Amino acid sequence: MQTPTAEAPFHFNFGAPGDLPSATQVDAVAADQLSELLSSVEIRPPYQLSPSLQLDQVALTDALYLLKGRVSSAAAAFLVKDANLQSSDLEPGKYEGGFKLWECAVDLAQHLCKEYNLDRLISSKTDPNHDLVGKRVLELGCGQGLPGIVPLLAGADVHFQDFNHEVLTSLTSQNVTANRQRLPKSRRPVSARYFGGDWGTLGSLMASENLGGSYDMILSAETIYNLESQQQLFDCIKQAIKPPTGVAYIAAKTYYFGVGGGTTSFKKMLKRDGMLEVHTVATFDEGDGNKREILKLKFPDHIIPYFL
Repeated sequence: MQTPTAEAPFHFNFGAPGDLPSATQVDAVAADQLSELLSSVEIRPPYQLSPSLQLDQVALTDALYLLKGRVSSAAAAFLVKDANLQSSDLEPGKYEGGFKLWECAVDLAQHLCKEYNLDRLISSKTDPNHDLVGKRVLELGCGQGLPGIVPLLAGADVHFQDFNHEVLTSLTSQNVTANRQRLPKSRRPVSARYFGGDWGTLGSLMASENLGGSYDMILSAETIYNLESQQQLFDCIKQAIKPPTGVAYIAAKTYYFGVGGGTTSFKKMLKRDGMLEVHTVATFDEGDGNKREILKLKFPDHIIPYFL
């Protein structure tokens, strides 16, 4: 039996073994890692459904449910390489909660089914609503992606964006595949693309892909909980939305205790900006003094003639 050797002491790979890195070199490594995490790139996940993924049903109407994958806290921690995720839903700057299904995402998916009359979204042998066929949709901060999957199954081309690449490859794309496989073969083939990274760099990627200002619909749920990120999200929406007919739906709580964001502060920011109108189209009372809302953003009617 071999005697285990002592583990070599850790050192940075700078110069000769034993050399200590300068503060500048350490900062450079951290900056490179942060830049890689924040940079927006297109992700091309495998389109085969993993046989080990556990699937749950999420009811959207009495006649309709969607499938969504289940990723444990331990699995999330392994995928994102952060042990803190075993006991936390969020790790600011590293993980934004994409493996969890948040209640406002279900609110938004249900609202889209109601607004577009999609009770037969899965079972219909023809496209259930021609208003969505061929439309280009973007879901920002998608996580599980259920709101985006609704227009996808109705015939729209949907692009899913999330901060974490691991969420897109291990969960979002798997949910898309699981639900797309349920469609009758007579239905129009649907298209999905995936983009990972920070909202601050997404605009540059869109411009390089000729996607800026091209989205008929933008969706986002539970993404405005932090005051610091609200402006960045709104800037991204303004870069992506198609004038003058594009719309955006934002689902969130009116206020997030401890972090200060929510629909109340977001609406104030939109009104100060003035580019898009904001309307509250659905409200859900939690009974604890807080509410969940769905906001609809659109261009003012008076500007439409300038685009005709």
